[in-house]
Amino acid sequence: MLPVVQYILSQQDTKLLGAKIDLYVDSLLAETSKRGLTTVLDAAVDPWDQTSKFNQPEYLKQKAHSANCPVRIAGALVVLSPNDFETKIDPSYLPMQGDDKFFLPFIKVISDGSNQGLTGYQYKTYCCDEDYQAYNDENRYQNTNHGIFNFSYPGEFQVTFNKSVARGWPIMVHANGDQAIKRTIDTFRNTGIDASSIEVRRDRIEHASLISNQSFESMRDLGISPSFLIGHVGYWGWAFQQTILGAERASLLDRCNSALQYGIKFTLHSDNGVSPLGPLRMMEQSISRFMEGAPSGASNKVLTKDECITPFEALRAVTIDAAWQCHADNMVGSLEAGKYADFVILQQSPLTYLSTNPENKVANMRDIPVLETWKGAKCVYHWKD
Repeated sequence: MLPVVQYILSQQDTKLLGAKIDLYVDSLLAETSKRGLTTVLDAAVDPWDQTSKFNQPEYLKQKAHSANCPVRIAGALVVLSPNDFETKIDPSYLPMQGDDKFFLPFIKVISDGSNQGLTGYQYKTYCCDEDYQAYNDENRYQNTNHGIFNFSYPGEFQVTFNKSVARGWPIMVHANGDQAIKRTIDTFRNTGIDASSIEVRRDRIEHASLISNQSFESMRDLGISPSFLIGHVGYWGWAFQQTILGAERASLLDRCNSALQYGIKFTLHSDNGVSPLGPLRMMEQSISRFMEGAPSGASNKVLTKDECITPFEALRAVTIDAAWQCHADNMVGSLEAGKYADFVILQQSPLTYLSTNPENKVANMRDIPVLETWKGAKCVYHWKD
């Protein structure tokens, strides 16, 4: 995609393009506040290479410090190869650089692709071809796709982790497939970190789609927490179960309750653009695990009922535990003395919300109106009838 994007950008009038980007970012931040968010983490910020005209971290910093910015912004700096530390990271950035409005808590490493895109790195091959036609017994031998891994392994992958840890950078790793997750865990282990550093580092696996019990045990021992793209269950659960992964592997998708049973904090995220923003939406999908793509006549529309969590557990995942995982719990995530007064006022409590839908007891929780969003004791969004 990158060469295509670069070509499109090169054909644009720079001044006009800048104005369009500015309008879009402003509208996105306004929508974020409207959905009841006071802090966002952009998990793929390109570090400046000292020559490019557009400096993403500096742009976001300026946005965050503008007088009317409705949210606090954190960023994870993407590293695509070990050399990026010497050419991009070291000249300009330090771990946790920033302030209460904009800060940089992570290095981001993208290990594989996406399971719905058939590029998450798996042990077993996918159950369908590139046109999402399920293989049958006659053509199953044609199936050779295990997905992709973006680094030489252990090679560049290990060196990237070693350099991050040596410089004091916490790491968030995009890993979807079960083999990508296993490689990520093994590479963390080989850097020498363990659970004793969890409060300082808070390393995390982003998406962490297919986690086995063994991987959970290793993550607990190493002090690694997952952040689940819970929309996988809501939007693609049926497709994963019936077409892409099969029922056995799909049952391992976004195992929120299992994380709790292993004593591991987890969070929920949207990966905006892949699934919509909104804590209430993510709470609804984690509480019910309702597969929204299931046909009306399906006998079971819940993906792995044992992985459903309570409303209170879901609320923690999008508030205090999310703040903890993002290194922001000293500022936000709960209403306590010494923190900033960031909070939302909802028309109805998600902790007591019940739907009349017989198939999904929390259906449409996502539509509870956000009446007001407050950032630092200042109302930054107000709902109008």
